[in-house]
Amino acid sequence: MKAGVQIFLDLIKYSLFEKTKLMLSYDLTEEDIKALYGFSKSHDIGAIVGCALKENGKLSDSEYSKKFLAEIELATYRYLQLSVAFKEISEVLEKEKIPFLPLKGTVLRKYYPDPSLRTSSDIDVFIRKEDLDRAVKVFTEAYSYKVIIIGDEHDVSLMTPSGVHLELHYRLIEKMRKSEKILENIWEYAVKTEGSEYHYRMPSEYFLFYHVVHMARHFIYGGIGIKPVIDIFFIKNGMNVDNEKAYDLLKKAELYTFTREIENLFDVWFNGKEHTALSKELHKYILLSGTYGNFNNFAVVSQIQNGGKIKTVLKRIFLPYSELKTFYPILVKHPILTPIYQIRRWIRILFFSRKKVKQEISSNLSVTSERAEKFGNMLHSLDLKIEK
Repeated sequence: MKAGVQIFLDLIKYSLFEKTKLMLSYDLTEEDIKALYGFSKSHDIGAIVGCALKENGKLSDSEYSKKFLAEIELATYRYLQLSVAFKEISEVLEKEKIPFLPLKGTVLRKYYPDPSLRTSSDIDVFIRKEDLDRAVKVFTEAYSYKVIIIGDEHDVSLMTPSGVHLELHYRLIEKMRKSEKILENIWEYAVKTEGSEYHYRMPSEYFLFYHVVHMARHFIYGGIGIKPVIDIFFIKNGMNVDNEKAYDLLKKAELYTFTREIENLFDVWFNGKEHTALSKELHKYILLSGTYGNFNNFAVVSQIQNGGKIKTVLKRIFLPYSELKTFYPILVKHPILTPIYQIRRWIRILFFSRKKVKQEISSNLSVTSERAEKFGNMLHSLDLKIEK
């Protein structure tokens, strides 16, 4: 047989929602295991699918079976590494009397049946902007963290000595004005965690709202994978979300339709609900996007934003200062050096990123007006807007 999307979804369902015997009826070949592995990796859920295959006796000592087993071990290692790093980060911020709000996977993985199955590549923490410089200084000078990326848009990225990526956010979202307005006063609603003076949490409805806002932004500007859709289930069920309050927030940000359609797609995938015309579009868009979206999706929205292929390519060649300073932190204090670092970026691309740039340009050139129109229509059906 050839492993299809339904088997992929059934394996996820087995690991996360319902230990059915459905898997036992599948006679999977090595080619099927290989296909499932590639699809799982593109969505960063290799451990989830691997656990279902392992528990149903579908893994052997073949190449891709071993790769799945390695994914399970890696997920456990990543979880332990992130847990140790977050404990240190929390202790440092407590010691420095800096209020902080953990975000994303750091919070929600505990609601998964096994927290190691909710993989993530970094730790996201929100702090006040006025505390940023002090936080960066103490992490770099006293704890040997290294600054990777710095800018004035929303966060500073650091790397711990053990290799864990920390993102210190001081702005929760951008390019989503109505959502920004709702989230800009989050400290007024944040609640202290028990036994802590500076470790805060978002109320459940705001945590769901922030998750949807973050998901919608990525959905528009490149695509999302299957993991954020699954996350909504565990947020709503694990955090006892008041749906009425959450939906009121989402309506104010014009994200209610998007949320309900994502929830409907979840029911199609895992609860046997019938597809609608829109859910079929979402199904294809999300499953083909992968964890971080793809160049083809990004090319479509870029051309809608910039007004065509030529303007899009020119913008990628002459990167705006607002984006260039993200890659070269020195430009934050010395913007006069922008032309020099624009040339430096071209040299770096020429020697190290030619393949990536070629792929990006190719994606831009391949976008048809029909595809851009179709994507625009899907966004319209979801009440989503591209903001500049």
